[in-house]
Order: sequence, then C-alpha cells, then structure tokens
Amino acid sequence: METVDLEDIGLSPLPNQGVDFKVLLTSRDRHVCTMMGVEGNLILHVGLLIDSEAQRLFWQFVETSDHELHKIGEDIVRKCCGLPIAIKTMACTLRDKRKDALSHLEHHDIDNVVSKVFKTSYDNLQDEETESTFLLCGLFPDDFNIPTEELVKYGWGLKFFKKVYTIGEARIRLNTCIERLIHTNLLLESDDVRCVKMHNLVRSFVLGMYYEVGHASIVNHGNTLEFHADDTNDSCKRLSLTCKSMSEFSRELKFPNLTILKLIDGDKSLRFPQDFYKEMGKLQVISYDKMKYPLLPSSPEYFANLRVFHLHQCSLRMFDCSCIGNLSSPEVLSFADSDIDR
Repeated sequence: METVDLEDIGLSPLPNQGVDFKVLLTSRDRHVCTMMGVEGNLILHVGLLIDSEAQRLFWQFVETSDHELHKIGEDIVRKCCGLPIAIKTMACTLRDKRKDALSHLEHHDIDNVVSKVFKTSYDNLQDEETESTFLLCGLFPDDFNIPTEELVKYGWGLKFFKKVYTIGEARIRLNTCIERLIHTNLLLESDDVRCVKMHNLVRSFVLGMYYEVGHASIVNHGNTLEFHADDTNDSCKRLSLTCKSMSEFSRELKFPNLTILKLIDGDKSLRFPQDFYKEMGKLQVISYDKMKYPLLPSSPEYFANLRVFHLHQCSLRMFDCSCIGNLSSPEVLSFADSDIDR
C-alpha cells in the first residue's frame, strides 16, 4: 500500500480563494480509510440493497413488459441477496437466456450466490472464443486497465480464434467477444477506450475457475501475485505474476505444459535461475510488462512453439537483443514503449 499526496493529483485548495471541496473515496477495505487518517464518523459503510432498491435496479436492465419474466423476476432478485453486481449481471444474462435462471440460484447463501451468478452468465455464453477471452482477462491484476490490443496478441498466440488468418481479423473477432462480455456485465468499459476492466469479484471467480481445472495456481499475496509451488505444476497452463518485491524465482518451479507466461513489475533485484525456460517447451506466449531486467531467450531449442513475444515498457539498454533474432517461430514481436538502444 502506497501513500498518495492529494496535491500530486491536483486536489489542493486555491490560496486566498476561500474554496472548499470534499473528496469521496471508496474502498472494499475499511482499513484503507483508517490508514489515511479518516475520522471514524466519516467512514460510511455501504450495505446491501434493500428489497425495493434491488428490484428497481433489476428492472432497469430488463424489459418490464415481459410478463413471463415478471413471474420469476422478484424471486431472482431476492436470491441475489441485495448484491448490486449479482443483480445487474443476472439481469443482463436474462435479456438473452432466462430458462432455469431461478433454479440456478436455489439453495445458495450470500457467500456463494455471486460466484453462482457469474457461473450462470459464463455458461450462457456458449461460445468458446468469448469464454477464452473472458478467462484471459483474469490474468491481469485487480482494477487493471486491460489493453484490448494485448488481448489480441495473446489470443493470436494461443490460437483462440478459429478461421482467422490475419491480426486484423483477430482484432475484429476479439472486439465482438468483448462487446458480448460487456453486455452480460462480465467485463466493464474503461475510461481508456483502448482498454476494458474486470470487476474484482468477477476476477476472483475467474481465478477460482483456474484453480478448479488446474490450469493455474495463483494466490493473491498482498499486492503481489505469486505462484504456489506444489504438485500441480505439470497441469499449469497459464502463469501470471506481479513480481513487485520478489527477489528470485525458485529453481524448483518447472512448467512443462505452460502455454502463456506473463510477468509484471519486476525490479532490478529480480533474478532468474539458469535454464529458466528449459522445462517450458510448450510456451506460445511470453509477455513482460514493466520489467527492469526481463529474461531474453538465449536457447532457441526451448521455443519451438513460441508465437508471441511481448515486451512492454521494459528496460533493454543493458541487453544484447540479437538472441531474439535466432527465434524462428514467433509471429508477433513487440517492444512497445521499451528502452532499447538498437
């Protein structure tokens, strides 16, 4: 957790102007407010919606003239336990799919209803490309502006898009997937038109799905995502780590079935073991974002399946990048916003 000076973001009183202003901050963690020195009587707890508020929110997104839906709408809202994101997601899902909606929420308490709502929405997608795009967004950190162009590259590298033969076609296909995910409230629009966002609760659901299928074992450790080394390494297919404050990778980590490796925010102290890539022969995508010393591929024999190599805002001045030229398989190579001499 970092301290932010309000003057750094332009919130400072105008001298001799007599101008007062108020700042409204929201957080899921009350401790954040306490750490900022906010007085207890100024910390407002926003609880669950009461029934009338919940019903009003639900019918904002569903046709009120639909008599069939009216019969079950009130029960659906009650099963969402007053949670706004559950109510809106269920309402968006019901615009297209309504059969068995109520039964999907039966016998679930408030702790489980949100994941059940997201699971219902996910199952109703019934499109492999859209489902894959949704799961891919879960590999980005909480509250992250997810660049759609980055999703295009990852989707291309992982061969998500069927009967697509150019990056332009892949971009069009991805935009179609994103539009549907936003329509069902599984993704959110961002202030940056080049990005989308994923609600933290939705992301928790996605990570839970990764755990269930064994494709990734990711734990949220403070502000850092770290891989939990256990006997699931052989089944791990996707690995995303925020490397801030990490000093090294364990030599015991081996991922023979890994298809995408995504590392973010590694500083100069981060060290990679020798032959780090040796047991990653199935890698199709390598993505380094804001890494001070990214590990460049030095042995081409480990990268026969690599299709995308992405270096974004990385420091490359200290490296001889000629080794990348020895790779024969990559179809997308990006050095976007990286420091590089030649």
